[in-house]
Amino acid sequence: MSVISDDTDVFILLLHYYQKANLAIPITMESPSQGRVAIDIKGTVKKHAKIVKELLPAHAISGRDTVGAYHGIGKGTVVKMLKAGHKLSAIGDVDSSHEEVMSQATKFISACYGYRNSNHCLRHVFLFGLKRMKKESLQHQNSVRYLQQLRRSKRT
Repeated sequence: MSVISDDTDVFILLLHYYQKANLAIPITMESPSQGRVAIDIKGTVKKHAKIVKELLPAHAISGRDTVGAYHGIGKGTVVKMLKAGHKLSAIGDVDSSHEEVMSQATKFISACYGYRNSNHCLRHVFLFGLKRMKKESLQHQNSVRYLQQLRRSKRT
């Protein structure tokens, strides 16, 4: 079976449900654009079996298309955290308690921001991320000021 799409959401859903349904049939995902490589879904699930269950909630956290994202947390960071053993299996699990979901998500997001003490509440993680955003914003503002000064000096 072949799925024609080049959308990441479709890719993540294929991996998730291939593993969840315990399928064994060959499935590929092909781009509608000519010349791109087909992705072997069965092989990808087998190769990344340890993190496939976590990919769907992780993809939602990294945000794309119609989902908001945390500042500075992209796909690379999310996959790195999953490979490091951080879990998100409680998210989307109807048998998990609210406390378990919040705890797991807080630990994961804390790790993505490099915040070592994940025992703090989500508010601390948010403030840590906000501090990081302000620092990056200040660096950007300083770069803009530098370029403006450079332009002014070239005019005179």
